[in-house]
Amino acid sequence: MAKIFDALKTDGRFGRLIDIIQTLGEEKTLQAEGPMTFFAPVDSAWDAIPEPNRAMILNDKQMLSHLIDF
Repeated sequence: MAKIFDALKTDGRFGRLIDIIQTLGEEKTLQAEGPMTFFAPVDSAWDAIPEPNRAMILNDKQMLSHLIDF
């Protein structure tokens, strides 16, 4: 079975999420053996957030960590 991070990288709809995971240094967490559930927002979900709010979220590691809580 594919690891979650590998599946995200090969899908093409998760570029923003991949950047966030790498910014937080959580790649290894999503390479671990399961079972594991991870809700992964696609790029269009991030794009639906108004730009000022999205910029605030993406520039705040603590906020990102709370959103992508492993």
